[in-house]
Amino acid sequence: MKKTGTTMQDGEGGPAPRGLRGSTVLAFESRRAAELATLIRHHGGAPIVVPSRREVPLEENSAALEFLRRLERGEIDMVIMLAGVGVRTLAAAVSETCPPARLASLLRRTILVARGPKPVAALRELGLKANITAPEPNTWREVFVASMRRRRCSTAGSRSRSTGRATPS
Repeated sequence: MKKTGTTMQDGEGGPAPRGLRGSTVLAFESRRAAELATLIRHHGGAPIVVPSRREVPLEENSAALEFLRRLERGEIDMVIMLAGVGVRTLAAAVSETCPPARLASLLRRTILVARGPKPVAALRELGLKANITAPEPNTWREVFVASMRRRRCSTAGSRSRSTGRATPS
């Protein structure tokens, strides 16, 4: 049922603004799909909401195992954690080779950067604390600026060409 300036929404029992005027809106959202669909309907649109991505565990995660080997050799100075699920997936992927306590010990030797509260919480589950936490809105820009600011302020020396490890200046 149409009214001037508004449209009636199925199941919502009232008028909504005509901002989207019945347009079909494709939205990529995983976690808050229902809320986003409701918002689109509220503004007069017809939502099609699909997941933007999903985590698919790998049978054998060679990249995670190579990361672990490089971590054990001391070749990694900084680890940037973008998502809590990523921290947990990494721990699970290497758990047969490296128990969580050992992984935590290895990660403590690096500068740990967390993009926001979810990776901070996941690190806490491993008994770790981020050295750097990007401020809101927690985009790559804040991660980059915070990381570079920290590296400039805390660099104890330059990287040695022979070992690849930090040496005192």
